[in-house]
Amino acid sequence: MRSIPLVFCLLAGNYLTAFTAPLTVTPTTTLTAERSNNTSAADLFTGTTNGDIAAGNVSKLSIRSMLYSGSTTKVYANWVPWWGGSNHINIGYSSSDPTEVHRQVTDMISRGIDGIVVDWYSTGSLDRATVVMRQEIEKHPGFVFALMPDSGAYGGLADPTQKLINDVNYAAGSYFLSPNYMKVNGRPVLFPFGLEQYPIDWTRVVANIQGNPIFIDRNVSGFSYADSSGGYAWGPSSTGTGYWDFFYPSAIKTKMPTYGSVSKGFNDSLASWGQNRFVDQQCGQRWLTTFAEANKYYSTSLPLPYMQLVTWNDYEEGTEIESGIDNCVSLNSQVVGNELSWTVTGQENTIDHYTVFISLDGENLMDLVDVPVSTHSIDLTKYALAPANYTLYVKAMGKASIRNQISGATSYDVQSSDGSTITATPQSLNVQGAFQTTVQVGVSSANASNSVALSVSGLPSGVTASFAPATVTGSASSVLTLASSASIPAGSYPLSITGISGSGGMTQGATVTLNVALAPPANPDFSLSVADPGAPIHAGQSASYTLAMNAQNGFTGNVSFACTGLPAGATCNFSANPMMLNGSNSSTTLQIVTTGLTARLMSGPLGRSTLTCLLFGGVSIFGMFLGGGSTAPRKHPLLMVLLSAVLLMGIGCGGNAASPSNPPPPAATATPSGTYNVTVTAKSGSVQHSAVAQIVVQ
Repeated sequence: MRSIPLVFCLLAGNYLTAFTAPLTVTPTTTLTAERSNNTSAADLFTGTTNGDIAAGNVSKLSIRSMLYSGSTTKVYANWVPWWGGSNHINIGYSSSDPTEVHRQVTDMISRGIDGIVVDWYSTGSLDRATVVMRQEIEKHPGFVFALMPDSGAYGGLADPTQKLINDVNYAAGSYFLSPNYMKVNGRPVLFPFGLEQYPIDWTRVVANIQGNPIFIDRNVSGFSYADSSGGYAWGPSSTGTGYWDFFYPSAIKTKMPTYGSVSKGFNDSLASWGQNRFVDQQCGQRWLTTFAEANKYYSTSLPLPYMQLVTWNDYEEGTEIESGIDNCVSLNSQVVGNELSWTVTGQENTIDHYTVFISLDGENLMDLVDVPVSTHSIDLTKYALAPANYTLYVKAMGKASIRNQISGATSYDVQSSDGSTITATPQSLNVQGAFQTTVQVGVSSANASNSVALSVSGLPSGVTASFAPATVTGSASSVLTLASSASIPAGSYPLSITGISGSGGMTQGATVTLNVALAPPANPDFSLSVADPGAPIHAGQSASYTLAMNAQNGFTGNVSFACTGLPAGATCNFSANPMMLNGSNSSTTLQIVTTGLTARLMSGPLGRSTLTCLLFGGVSIFGMFLGGGSTAPRKHPLLMVLLSAVLLMGIGCGGNAASPSNPPPPAATATPSGTYNVTVTAKSGSVQHSAVAQIVVQ
């Protein structure tokens, strides 16, 4: 919401205060921004025949500002999730697109909306959009959502009661536990819509559902249901206010939680289920009337706890307010002498206030003043405008969610007041990145003793300016130096060079345009760093390191790794080599493996392994022989057989002995103890970086 700083605090006298110094025109917005789509409606949405206007610039005043003074009413928008399917009209977006859902939630929050009620078709295909919406809402603490089980999901069922039980239990596990789910007295809220037309056993429902929800039912009859904990208004499908004149007094008598409703109108001619029902929008008057109905019955002494906007985005029934509400207003402005005035076509009660914008180039705008709707002109001499040619616009800022309207451009030329003029060479400067540039400033004065203090306005953030000298006398010159130590946003910035003479008069100013181009893109690159594994290791162990790869300036490519400077007996391995770095940060693991001492059993033709084999085998066989019994009649021949077996065993055990045809493997070299700096190199094409991985071997 815009502040209104210069009007409402000055009602006792002149509502504008004269400036003693030249007004600095510092752009705060652009004409494009003030005219363009600032809603979550699709940019290409061009409107519908049933009253939904094209995406455009709407008022972001809080919805709550339309209610009685001091209202603390929670405002919820009814949201439908079915866009993007072939069975509905094309409005330019898909309800399950996370980017679009993000735009919707941020747009709602910018309008002072506290949450949404989802027109819920249970666990079918439309639930995907509800899941996406829940995920987005959970990123915004304080913004809530609730489910409205729609009768469209229950037609033609043999047992709609069980269907509702199943759906509520699904919601209990999938939605009620969300920190952003709407609750009343700690209990999740459900808003049944049209379920009264089906033979649902509500006693059975309440007895078998989980999550302990409460039901807020539709219309006045909703307050009377045995299982109901309150009621919500929906609105009529015919002209008149009788619906609310019946609903609100009835709700007040029940003293139950009440959800009022407001809407802009109704036209279901584009809905496949439509019945040609029509409630005229009346150029925004219907929107104002539905708020007036709530304000008729509620106040700070009898507050309305909740309000539902019917609807946020039902384009087919012509009730959506997402793209804004047309108030059919247009503006025409003109300057006569030093007075800016404007005329209005349409009903001003849809306008909150007027904003006057001023510009040096017609595109980059500054808010000059906000004035109430009762004001249709301002005296421009109340501002100390430096001599220059200005462009003025008047914008009618609508009431909450009503379309803003802006006038065409109006010129206003401020002439010199002391006879002095300022010239600037060159009149256009082209810069990019960090820069320093100069402008030759000439001052022409008929009075040789007249001094002029120079100043410049319209500088973009980050740019500094200095004059040498800052004050000139008579007809003289000065050098304006403009500098920036870093790149600034690309664009054209009109700079106004003005001066104040020693007598207090204004000089005829000059305009210089600073054209900032995009700085040349930095070369794609990456950085490499190694995380120290910490503790020393022993020979034969390995050490692992994390290699952090940080992509810079959108670097993309395969990066290969290599090690140099390894200690004796050590090797290095990478978990990914090469590794794809795709414009974002990543990492891989380096493992340095060392070698320890290895015992070798063979030391010659008759090694220790052979002797061990013979000794073990001989002892075993000799034991068998001794244990054979003293009565064996062929004791000595058997001994000869056994000795032969031992000799054969010796041959078998010595099968690995070294020989000219079977030499022993070379002895392994253990990694010596010490501290080693291993250089890790990462390379991709011509880009190469190195880092050191230190390993300590004990």
